[in-house]
Order: sequence, then structure tokens, then C-alpha cells
Amino acid sequence: MNNCKKYKSYFFFDAVAEKIYNLLYVPEKFINEIEIPQTTLLGGKYIFFQTGRIGDSEKFDIIFEAIQEKKENFDPSDFRVNQKMIIYPLSKFLEDISIRNVDFKRYCFEEMDFNVVVPNCCRWFENDEFFYIKTSIAHNKSELIRVKVSDNGVERKEIICSLN
Repeated sequence: MNNCKKYKSYFFFDAVAEKIYNLLYVPEKFINEIEIPQTTLLGGKYIFFQTGRIGDSEKFDIIFEAIQEKKENFDPSDFRVNQKMIIYPLSKFLEDISIRNVDFKRYCFEEMDFNVVVPNCCRWFENDEFFYIKTSIAHNKSELIRVKVSDNGVERKEIICSLN
């Protein structure tokens, strides 16, 4: 994906099919929040998108430091961080993009606020399922989660185990 701010247009380039798609119909605010370096192809079948303007390790460091310094005076409203994780089946994404019907909400499986961290090292893709460890900093709790996505959206999201 690439943006051309001079003309306020956003494009997706499919190098295999040698096609360029205009994403003008997708809200600009959402496109601006997609972290291009975090966009990856999973198993050749799915595209993983992440939104947000701060990396997981940066968010963890900033919030952990603030909790340590402020202790009981820590105010979560000081942090306006909202991140989303999306897995879109590649064939469905290419179909939807060609008919100008991309629906990121349908494939969004995680929305994280200030106190939730999902480090890059704690995510993996295996057998058409996405696994990740989600940690709540404020509650000092982690969960191993498994997500299954189909062409119709998030098919299943389940917590495999919780650690306190």
C-alpha cells in the first residue's frame, strides 16, 4: 500500500497481477493509521494489517515506566493509544479491492487500548490460524489467543490459556 499525499489518493499495488487499485473509498483516517512495515503476508493466504502510531515495545516501555513512576497516581486517560489487528484472506481482499468493497472491520480481531501489548515476538501463524500473546500491563495478566478467519470475517477467536 502506498499513499500519495499531494493528491490525497491511496493505492494498493498487486505485483503478481501487475494491477494498481485506488483505495479512495476507504476512510483516509484509517489508511493513515495502517503501519505499512507491520503489513505482512501470512502463509501466502492472508494479509495481516496493524494500525496505530506507536510500536508495541515502545508502548510497553512508556506505560510500564509511567506505572512505576506514578504508582497509585497513574492515570490511564493520559494514554490515547488505540491499535487494531486485522487479518484479511488474500483472495477475498483482492476480490473486495477490485469491486471497491474493502471491509477492514469484518476482519478486525483485536482492538488494543493503552494497557494492552502484543509484542511482535509473541505472534505466529500456523495451519491457517493466527496465535498471539496479549498482555494487560495494568492487570499483569497474559492470554494466549488463537484466531481463525474465513472469507466471511473472524470465524473464531478463543483464549487458549491465561497466565497471571
